[in-house]
Amino acid sequence: MKRNILLRVIALVLAVMMLSSVMIACADQTGAPSDMTSGDNNSDAGNATTATPETTSLYDENGYRKDTLSPDLNFGDYKFNILGWNTSLPDFYVEMDTGDTVVDTIYFRNMAVEERLGIKISANLINGDNSNQVPFVEHAISAVLSGGDCEYDMIGCYSMCGGTLATRSAIVNLAELDHLNFDMPWWSDSLIEMSTINDKLYFVSGDAANSLIYNLYFLIYNHTLGTNLGLSDPRLLVQEGNWTIDKLIEMTADTYVDAGATGPTVEDTFGYVNYGQVHMDCFIAASGIRMSAPNSEGVLQLTDDFMGEKTHTLITKLNNWIWDSGNCWYNTTDGYKVITNNRALFGAVAGSTITGLRDKDMSYGIVPYPKMYADQDQYYTNLGFAYTNFCIPTTAKDANMSAAVLEALGSESHRSSAPALFENCMKSRWAADNIDGQMYDIIKGNLYIDSTRIFSSSFTWSSSAVALFRNSLTGNDSNWTAKIKGASRNINKVFESISESLS
Repeated sequence: MKRNILLRVIALVLAVMMLSSVMIACADQTGAPSDMTSGDNNSDAGNATTATPETTSLYDENGYRKDTLSPDLNFGDYKFNILGWNTSLPDFYVEMDTGDTVVDTIYFRNMAVEERLGIKISANLINGDNSNQVPFVEHAISAVLSGGDCEYDMIGCYSMCGGTLATRSAIVNLAELDHLNFDMPWWSDSLIEMSTINDKLYFVSGDAANSLIYNLYFLIYNHTLGTNLGLSDPRLLVQEGNWTIDKLIEMTADTYVDAGATGPTVEDTFGYVNYGQVHMDCFIAASGIRMSAPNSEGVLQLTDDFMGEKTHTLITKLNNWIWDSGNCWYNTTDGYKVITNNRALFGAVAGSTITGLRDKDMSYGIVPYPKMYADQDQYYTNLGFAYTNFCIPTTAKDANMSAAVLEALGSESHRSSAPALFENCMKSRWAADNIDGQMYDIIKGNLYIDSTRIFSSSFTWSSSAVALFRNSLTGNDSNWTAKIKGASRNINKVFESISESLS
């Protein structure tokens, strides 16, 4: 997981040490004999003293990690072409200065990379979201197989398109290229870990894509409702490591208030509200249950935890709470209205929903989805499907040049566009106090991106592992063990074909 907080602390310590050295040096100089402060006399003394070599800090003046790209890289005003997908919110390419603070950081980020590497970035943005995956992939495949050099030097695609392009041998193994340093904080550790099969990595995401932040999933907590109910702040439980599903269920007990109409409505008050089926995925991620993993032969397979008692217990507990407690509401049409109308103690949201809550007069805090058990090593954050994966075509003119550009985009984003979006836009708009800032750091720092989700397009959706888990919650079906046992053979066969295509 990313270590932004640790890096900034290290940077601060280094700064203090440097300041202390300056103060000591000043003190020594002030008390030095006059014959040692003369330039002429110091020349002999200097020759007799071993000089201390200068060191270059690994961090910039703001405490952000600097990259390891050579300062001599220059590609001679090369026109660098990206095939990208039309995102709902500006992501990795902006054609001009718009006047929007967050959007413009992308524009100026790209300008900085252009100047640094001697390139001119151009992007062909086409439809490529969930419903347009097939035409996007076919366009990319056509460009790769057109003969000679591909017209595109890089591809920025909807998350699942990366998996499809990899299985069709259209993109290169990034692990073999120069310039990319995946130990750096601008890349997602979990995405790299879970997407690497047989030591091969075909796509990557991180700070270079604003969509990564837009697609963070977490819970909003209504402070006003909580205070009225005499509840303690759940953010304190997060800090203590004790924020669990049982605590969430406990806090939402006896919270339902019926406004008088027949059945649940937007006028009622609830303990928990969910307005989208994708939010159900967050619980499996937050529990730390890995859905699939390579076996000893490097072949993806469903894990024992996912197929076994742990997931069955999770689903049963959640279904009893969501459907039988009377305190929760799952409604894809009106659920969001309940959250924005101050009638949900906890609401399932994503980073992109800030646009709908930005001007609301609400007193909210934020928390990650809860652990399954308190002794779980950390909190995990699910990522929605609509984020960008970056990859490089097999017939790109110069794959190593593309790798250098990708690394530079990630590095520059880490210091400019990502902080602008995450800190200035999200934190300042929502954060009620500095505890919310800590919550955001926890949420962003522990992303959980499972290979099962990345390669979902290789499955018939209804029979995919993701859909089976999600539908168990949206359909109040706790017969998990029998369901996954019946589907596991076909799922693992598809995994075998995926692993074979990547070998």
